[in-house]
Amino acid sequence: MAEEKDYFGNTEAVPLGKRRLSRLNVKRVLQRISRKRNGWEQGWTTGKISFMKTYPVKYFPASFAKKNENVAIQVSIRLVLGNTGKGAPVPGLKGLEVYFRYLKTIVKRPEKEEREEVAEEDRDESVEFNTGRNITQTTEWTGSYLSSSEMARQFYQLIQAIGEQKLERIVERTRKRKKK
Repeated sequence: MAEEKDYFGNTEAVPLGKRRLSRLNVKRVLQRISRKRNGWEQGWTTGKISFMKTYPVKYFPASFAKKNENVAIQVSIRLVLGNTGKGAPVPGLKGLEVYFRYLKTIVKRPEKEEREEVAEEDRDESVEFNTGRNITQTTEWTGSYLSSSEMARQFYQLIQAIGEQKLERIVERTRKRKKK
């Protein structure tokens, strides 16, 4: 089996207070994401070690797109294991890494052949965020580490809405991957 590559290997998850560039904008984006408490019904996908979602947004950086263009945000919430953090919904959850980026589709091109379906527990960011043959423009991934702040509590509520059993399964899969 091939060595598994970390999709966010080159992206650093910076605690919110340590971010120098556009801290306020990052905080606003994270607040909007954390309020999407409808959870599972709203298109969240469970991957090997994260929850992922792509959904359209009305608010995005003005430098990235014009007002009437269709822009989506792609989000990946990864669990960080360790000593149980304050307010964490399951034991062994130390905090969360939340990554997001904006995506603008310039040209939609039909698939040459159908993409094969990947089992839910085998999904990862490279599968979920693959744009296929479409021509797209994206921003860089922004990562934030959340553990015991008010923002972290909002994200804990969000992932609880997705389901406690799904959380526990991801914690187990993450532990198994780290042992290898």
